[in-house]
Amino acid sequence: MERVKRHLEEELRQIANKIRINAIKVIDREKMVVTGHLRNSIQTKITIKENDAYITVYVAEGGRIKGSTKYPKFLHEGIEPHMPPVDAIKEWVRKKGIIKNDIESAWTKAQSMKRSKRPKKQDLIDKKISQTAWAIAINMKKHGRKPTPFLDLAVKMTFNQLGVRS
Repeated sequence: MERVKRHLEEELRQIANKIRINAIKVIDREKMVVTGHLRNSIQTKITIKENDAYITVYVAEGGRIKGSTKYPKFLHEGIEPHMPPVDAIKEWVRKKGIIKNDIESAWTKAQSMKRSKRPKKQDLIDKKISQTAWAIAINMKKHGRKPTPFLDLAVKMTFNQLGVRS
C-alpha cells in the first residue's frame, strides 16, 4: 500500500508542476509580469490523506506588490469599478516601463526649447508617469478590471495536455 501511495504522490507532483508551469505561461502570455514576484510565487501543495488526495495551487506571499496580498486576487478575479490609489499605480507604471517611447518623444521636443525653459528629463518622466497613472485610475474607476483567472486557466491547460476533461 505504501508503494501505491508513493506512486500516487509522484504522479500528483508531476501534475502539480505542470500546473505551476502553465500558470507562469498564462502570466507571461497575458503580460502580467512587472517585477516577476507573481510568477515566482506560484506554489503547489500535494495532500494525501486516507481516502483523499488533492493538489492545492496558490500564490505564496512573494506575489504581493508593495505589501498588498490582494494584488494576485485583483488580477485573478478582477475588481469592481472604484478609484484605486494612484500612488500604487504610479509605481506600477514606473516598474512596467510603459511610458518609455512617450518620454523619448517629449524629450526630443523639449530639446528645441530655450535652455532656461527646458524641463529636466526626470521632471518629464515624473509628469508622464503621473498622467498615465491618473488615466489608468480613472479607467478603473469607470470600468474596474476584468479577471484574468491565471490559476484556473493553468489547471484547464494541464487537464487538456493530459487528455482529462474538466
